[in-house]
Amino acid sequence: MKTCEHCQTTGKYISVESFGDTRLFLSVSGEYLQIFDEEYPGRITNIKINYCPMCGRPLRAEEIIIKTNRVLRGLLLPPLPPGEYPAGCNKNGAVHVKLPEGKTLGVKPGEFEFIKAPAWLLELW
Repeated sequence: MKTCEHCQTTGKYISVESFGDTRLFLSVSGEYLQIFDEEYPGRITNIKINYCPMCGRPLRAEEIIIKTNRVLRGLLLPPLPPGEYPAGCNKNGAVHVKLPEGKTLGVKPGEFEFIKAPAWLLELW
């Protein structure tokens, strides 16, 4: 599934609606639809959504498990032996291993294979 310019680019408005003197701005941020006005500090409403309202791409974090096929080394991190690990990715499909204490280690093509991943991510790879 292709991403659209609205859920791929941070700060991109889906729509700007005018109601008399008031303008409302709609944007997608992570897995939230944000609705806010132009007043400072302004009112904002976050509505949790599962899919981008423009292209239908899933926005919620889905479980990803990868299997590394060699020892991975990262700057200031201990070596990571081959095995199965929980992973995550960004909206562009870049994959990382989730390490303890919230740390991550990015992996390159050829260093891993997917055990479990959402369909949209597999299509990118």
